Amino acid sequence: MDSDAEDFLLGLKMVGIPAERLKAILLTHWHNDHAAGAAFLKRTFGARVYYDNGDTPFLTRKTATRGVRGWLGRHIPEEGVLVLLRGLLGSFAGIRDGRPFRGR
Repeated sequence: MDSDAEDFLLGLKMVGIPAERLKAILLTHWHNDHAAGAAFLKRTFGARVYYDNGDTPFLTRKTATRGVRGWLGRHIPEEGVLVLLRGLLGSFAGIRDGRPFRGR
């Protein structure tokens, strides 16, 4: 989903649902390509946003400003294939939230 939820709103329009009917959003996980427009939809339409508490740091941008991933987030737009590019570059760099990533 784009940060301005334009693609989501277009999908609603295509199936004949007015955006004003949007009451709630359920985010299954925090990845930007799935959750980026939720804040916009909440602000614009007053929709409630539901997600797992474990995703709170990611969805409230507490992890967004550090390290390589933060730099990527500020310099590479969340559009189309660039979303994938950001994820791949962040993973390839071996960096997670400003610290070396060693896996689980």
